[in-house]
Amino acid sequence: MEESSLANRGLCPWPTLGVASVVLFALAVVVFVLPAATFAAKVPHDLFGYFDAMHRMSTGHQPHVDFHAPQGWLVFALPFLGHLTLEQFGGALEFGNAAMLAMLLPLAVVALHGRVPTGAGLLLLVALFAVVCVPWPLAESGFVSTQVAYYNRWAWALLTTLLLFGFPATRFGETPRRAALVAMESTTIAILLVLLLFVKATYFAVGLVFVLLFGVLLARQAPTTRLAEAA
Repeated sequence: MEESSLANRGLCPWPTLGVASVVLFALAVVVFVLPAATFAAKVPHDLFGYFDAMHRMSTGHQPHVDFHAPQGWLVFALPFLGHLTLEQFGGALEFGNAAMLAMLLPLAVVALHGRVPTGAGLLLLVALFAVVCVPWPLAESGFVSTQVAYYNRWAWALLTTLLLFGFPATRFGETPRRAALVAMESTTIAILLVLLLFVKATYFAVGLVFVLLFGVLLARQAPTTRLAEAA
């Protein structure tokens, strides 16, 4: 009943967001993972640092225990999982991007549900897909393809998803299902913060300040937003 009401109002329902997420993840696998190649048109020495980290992990070393870097554990673990799966370095970073996308899309679906028009929600999902998976640093020319600093793209996508919870959601009545949605959205905010922590601590700090500061401000202006309740 609630999903049909959301659809009638032009807001994002679960089925539409779910189907779009599956299609985008499949596209990421087909376009970026299956070719098993890594884009390195610029700053290749940066990429070889991550290949070195994969090699170290394959010998039993662990990030922040046996070698140190400012990036979080996920930045190394997801490409290493790709290295193990593909049995080569080529495509490992792309595999890591797809793995991050697989974690991000369900969280983005929760954030978009009942908050924005369906068309805008689908465009936002496509934008998140592009930010996470397309090997293009946003500050560079559109003609440069490289995976350099891919963790920045992950963090920007996570922060964007967190921002969506600042918009009030349309809900229908105080029902047990609504209580479950509130719990799910609060849990999603917590998961986003944890992911930011394991991508890079500075991005986690930004996300935490955002939740606390903007949540308090929204509590005065729009107390029904999930960020206000989380704060």
